[in-house]
Amino acid sequence: MTHTNTGNTMTTATVKTPVPMSCGHTVGMDLSRMKPFDKKDAIKRWRAGGLCFSCDPAKQAAWQKETAKRDAERTAAAAKQRVQLLADARSSETRWALIPLTGFSPKQTDYATVVRIAMITAAWESTELDETEFGAHVTELAAQVDSARWWLDHKDTAPTDLAALLAEALNDDTASGVGNENPY
Repeated sequence: MTHTNTGNTMTTATVKTPVPMSCGHTVGMDLSRMKPFDKKDAIKRWRAGGLCFSCDPAKQAAWQKETAKRDAERTAAAAKQRVQLLADARSSETRWALIPLTGFSPKQTDYATVVRIAMITAAWESTELDETEFGAHVTELAAQVDSARWWLDHKDTAPTDLAALLAEALNDDTASGVGNENPY
């Protein structure tokens, strides 16, 4: 990869290394992401032993089919994982008597729901309080913060700081965006 500084902006251009194939064609390969100690020469020798996609269209079709299948499997697995995370978060909402979040879109509220439960769970795991005390210190406060935006804005909060942050948000709801939020 080559970096070119053009005034105030930095552009990146991919440099392709020419690799001669056994069919006589030369194919450009992007080896820029490989570290110098990786086996660039071995990969070039391995690739050079075969035919290029122009000379072997069946090889190209098989590669494209395999790539499309792998991408579809990854997408399906990620979607399944998101659905499972949301289902787990919804059941935890019920367990902790939290109200559903309000937000700009269902996608935002779903993600914020997962984030909220992850934050509360992390706070629960980092405390030595029993469930009743934890409920009074954290979950009762969390139940009053219904803004999906607030949870997303504070998702990097340390678990030990969550109770204090929730109390602060409820004391000054205009600064934190809690409650009835007008985006305009």
